[in-house]
Amino acid sequence: RCLSDWSSDVCSSDLVGVTVVRNEITVKRSEAFQEVDLLLTGRSGSLLPQDASHRSFRLRWRKTHGDWRLLDIQSLDGR
Repeated sequence: RCLSDWSSDVCSSDLVGVTVVRNEITVKRSEAFQEVDLLLTGRSGSLLPQDASHRSFRLRWRKTHGDWRLLDIQSLDGR
């Protein structure tokens, strides 16, 4: 089943559920380090938690002219 609007068609097969399991942020002056664990559901299966895949990421941010900018993102899963 698909939904249409002026910008795109979205089908239920395209839907992905994202649940943030852990989100830790450490700020040191103008840099921030974030570690995030996610549960991703959908696309390859159902939207049920037992069918979810677990992904972990490490992000590095820098504050420049008052705005935080993402410098780097690394998958901690080896993907």
